[in-house]
Amino acid sequence: MEKERIAKQERLKRERIEAQQRLARERRKRKEQDRQILDKEYQESLARGYARQAGEQVMAAIGGGRDLRTKVQSWRYDKFSKEFEIDLAIYFNGAFNRNNNYVVEGSLTVGVNGNNPKFARSYVNDKFKDLEKTITIFKIIGGTERR
Repeated sequence: MEKERIAKQERLKRERIEAQQRLARERRKRKEQDRQILDKEYQESLARGYARQAGEQVMAAIGGGRDLRTKVQSWRYDKFSKEFEIDLAIYFNGAFNRNNNYVVEGSLTVGVNGNNPKFARSYVNDKFKDLEKTITIFKIIGGTERR
């Protein structure tokens, strides 16, 4: 009888320890999943911020504009190179005429700290092309363009 009682107590103790260990593993797993989600959210926030900065630079390079909007179409983060690759669309209106709507799409590669950004355009709308031509003509007439 005594041996059975001791064996039962030991079995219950083992089961309790196993349950505690299982709960601890589940908590660690949930904590890791939460951390990964936060990391993803943080990375997505960085990607949106870098897309916004790229939009501001594109708009400034063309002579300014208004109502800048950027849309991150997709993004990837490479942990080894520590770089983001962001596919984005940039929308803005003309500086003087808001009816001129410009669209630029492309891919931005940028370091995790915002360093060494590279933007490769993949599409621009006709209004943007026309604006680029006009700016080029004014540079040539003004003598700022070298041949």
